[in-house]
Amino acid sequence: MKTIKGHAVGKLPPKKEMVKSPGIGGFLHANMSESQDGRVFNADHPMIHASDTTKHEFCPREWYLRYKYDQQSPPFHIHTSMKWTFDFGWWGQDYISKYLHEQLWGSFSKDNMKAHCSFGTDYPAEKGWVYEEPRFVHPSLPLSGGVDIVLKGNSQPYPNIDGRLLVEVKTIKADTFKTLKVPLQEHVQRTNLYLDLVRHWAAAKDNLDEWHLEHAVIIYACKGFGNKSNPSRANGETFSPFKEFVIKYDPSLTQAIWDGLREVQDTVVAGSTSVPPKRICGSKAQARAQACCVNGVCFKQSL
Repeated sequence: MKTIKGHAVGKLPPKKEMVKSPGIGGFLHANMSESQDGRVFNADHPMIHASDTTKHEFCPREWYLRYKYDQQSPPFHIHTSMKWTFDFGWWGQDYISKYLHEQLWGSFSKDNMKAHCSFGTDYPAEKGWVYEEPRFVHPSLPLSGGVDIVLKGNSQPYPNIDGRLLVEVKTIKADTFKTLKVPLQEHVQRTNLYLDLVRHWAAAKDNLDEWHLEHAVIIYACKGFGNKSNPSRANGETFSPFKEFVIKYDPSLTQAIWDGLREVQDTVVAGSTSVPPKRICGSKAQARAQACCVNGVCFKQSL
C-alpha cells in the first residue's frame, strides 16, 4: 500500500485505463438527456399551454386538427445541453422565489403536502417548502398557463402596487445579458398573454379587484457575474446579475392569439359539422408545415 503525505491510497490504474473511462462528463451525458411525450389536445385534455401559442405564429387549424384526429405532438428529446439549460432556468426561478418567499402569493409544497398563502402572510417558515408556479385556466377558452411568480399586494419590492403583481423570471447567457436594453419581444408578448389569462380567470372568480394587471415585471438573471451598474442600491454594490423591466399591458400584442383560440373553440364545439380554420402555410414545403404534427392531414382536399 502506497502513502501520500501519510494517507494510505489504493493502487492507481494505468494512465491509459483512466483515459478510456467515460469520466464524469460521459456519465452525465448518458444519464441527463431524456425524452418527453408530446403534448396532447383532445377531449380528455382540452387545453393549449400558453407557451405553445407564442413560440411561432399561432395556427388555429393545427389545433383543430390535433383535436379532431387526437394527434399529439411528437416525443421531444431533451439533449444534455438543453436539459442543463432548462434546469438552470428552474434553479434560478426557485432561487429568486426563495429570497422573495415572504412577498409571494400562491402555494408552497413539501413532501406531497401543500400550504396556500392567500395573501403571502402565512407562508411556511420552516425549510424544505418550495414555491409552486401559480397556474391559471381560462374559464371558457382552451388555454392554461403558469406564471413564474406572483407578488402579493404592497410587497416590499413594489410597495405602491396594491394588487397582486405578475413576475416572469428569465435566465440568459452572459453575452446576451450584457447588451440587453429592453425585454425580448417574445417574453413581452407571452407576459401580456398571462396578464389577459389572469384577468379572465380572476373575473370568473370575482376577485379582479385583488390584482394589478396593468403592468407586469420581467426580470432577467445572468448566467454569470453580471454587469457593472448604477450603485444606487441599499448596499452600494456596483455589479448586478439582474436586469428588471416593468412592462405595460398592451392587448394588441395578443389579439391574434385570442382570435385564434376562439376559432379553435368554435370549431371544436361544432364538431364534425364545423368548417376547419384556414391554413397559415402556403405549402407542405414550408419549414413551419414540415415541423407540424398534422402536416399529413392538413393539406388533404377533404378532412
